[in-house]
Amino acid sequence: MIEISDSLLIVMTFLGLAHAGRRGTHVRTALVRNRLGAAYRKRARFAAYAFYLVIVAWWALASVSPDVESTARAAFRAGLVEFPGYHVRVVLAVGLVALTVMVVVRLVGTYVSEKRRRQRPSCREHEFDEKVAKDFVAVNDERLGYEMSSELPDLPDYDELPKTDFGIGASWGIFGQSDEDGLLNLHGPATTLQAAQSIVTGEVIRLDVPLDFFDPPLYGRPRYTRNTVVTENGSVDESYSALNPQSSSQWDALSHVAAYPGRYYNGATLDEVLEGRNSIASWAQRGIVGRGVLLDLQRDAELNGQPYDPGSPHAFSVADLERARQRAGVEFRRGDIILLRTGFAAWYAGLGADERQHISDRSNMAAAGLEHTEEMARYLWNIHCSAVVSDTPCVEVFPMGHSSPESPFGILHRALLGHFGMAIGELWWLEELAARSHDDGRATCMLVSAPLYAPGGVGSMANALAIR
Repeated sequence: MIEISDSLLIVMTFLGLAHAGRRGTHVRTALVRNRLGAAYRKRARFAAYAFYLVIVAWWALASVSPDVESTARAAFRAGLVEFPGYHVRVVLAVGLVALTVMVVVRLVGTYVSEKRRRQRPSCREHEFDEKVAKDFVAVNDERLGYEMSSELPDLPDYDELPKTDFGIGASWGIFGQSDEDGLLNLHGPATTLQAAQSIVTGEVIRLDVPLDFFDPPLYGRPRYTRNTVVTENGSVDESYSALNPQSSSQWDALSHVAAYPGRYYNGATLDEVLEGRNSIASWAQRGIVGRGVLLDLQRDAELNGQPYDPGSPHAFSVADLERARQRAGVEFRRGDIILLRTGFAAWYAGLGADERQHISDRSNMAAAGLEHTEEMARYLWNIHCSAVVSDTPCVEVFPMGHSSPESPFGILHRALLGHFGMAIGELWWLEELAARSHDDGRATCMLVSAPLYAPGGVGSMANALAIR
């Protein structure tokens, strides 16, 4: 007859068996993944299963045969098995002790992990990212590939977005009323793992031009100077003066352009922006890592028999983007970073000093870019990309359209930055990436960027790399 104390131990044993079988627990992470390494994970899990199965089998045998103890002792004396024949309660007690140790280690591991997380102020948490990370632990263990988690927030189509008083659909509130990251919220462990699948050769391509490439800087921005100092002990120091983070390859922060006068992304006021809301520092804290998708608009136009001048106000339509996408053979994924090569940066590299001086005045400058239409805004939102980047000074066609027929989409920045929370990158160098893409037919890469950690900043150097 099994006593109550035995029943309690049996219940605890079954709990231990279930606990040992769980994937992604703090115990396995702390004791197996970090300590033993990937080669021993399955062995450790198998050992846990075997241990508890032996306990359960022993208990079942004892329940069926009251003489199991004497039988075991007789077998031991006969030399048939090496088993001392202890009472089943002893074996179950061992299982309970083992389970207790596992629970204690789990609690300690959780406490240590939480303490370390709090000591890293640059790491920001996102509720849905935490679930994605847990989902992908098991998937990564089995090397089965990666899929987007359903825990990421659902995004409505453009026509379902509520419109602001300015007449453009806005995503305000989708990621929370205090959000400052916009569509970069779509980046997380899932998109990072997906982006890594684009790496085939491991080559790294820089996507920035030198800081002094645009000389003089466009839009009449100041030209920076570098001051070098050699100290008495022979070390070399330097300082920069009048360095505008947006005078070269750059990111526009969500505080750079208002959705409409007085209101910025997520309803922020000008006073809040001046106090640091929606600044580049928010993106710098998380970093920008995702899948880059190259759309070579210049090459597509040439192959389609429609060449153009990158230094002219040539407007690319939705049809142009779609044709380039189909030619590249890619399907967009949520969170992609779209890279638009127009040829402007390479065109600029061929200009003489007088021509560069002339177009540094914005009243003399023209550049190819995206058309000023609601159709374009709808397209970019509906593909649910996190950012759109180009080698031009504006991404959209320049000059911008300030006339009423083009309003409210004459300044596409208002829709992308202010209403959607979509990151914008400008003046990037995409020539080398495009050349490599043409060579091997791969239009995707893993894109990594570390914006300046500048509290209150409205822009940053891109500091961007493509890993293929």
